[in-house]
Amino acid sequence: MSNQKSDWRERIMRTAFDKFSYLIGLFLRQQLSAQEFSGTFINQFLDEKEPLPEPLFLLLDELFGDADSFTTDQGLLAENPGFYLDEKGLEAKTRDILRRMQMWHTRSQDAVEAMRQFEKIEGVEEQQILDWIAEGRT
Repeated sequence: MSNQKSDWRERIMRTAFDKFSYLIGLFLRQQLSAQEFSGTFINQFLDEKEPLPEPLFLLLDELFGDADSFTTDQGLLAENPGFYLDEKGLEAKTRDILRRMQMWHTRSQDAVEAMRQFEKIEGVEEQQILDWIAEGRT
């Protein structure tokens, strides 16, 4: 049974975007504590084998810094509040990163679809395709 569950997850989470979005979602839905999320995210980021597109890497790298800055130590939080994050701070940073990841992913998918459409259309100039994208006609 657990093998079927594992196979299902592997089919769903084919890309780094999917894997990290899933992990972030668990935290934002409070299915992982901040402590669990921080440790799991850091390990997953460091262990990632898939080449990451630069925009995604930069977003995940930013979140890596945020996860690394998370602490429950009130002394550290009071000593350097500009560096250390509490649970609410980590949640806010994570929510912002997820929003930006989704924006990037949507733009990437739109660009891929536009190129697919472009390949199907003969006699259409590139600028016209770019205009269609800007107008939302693709």
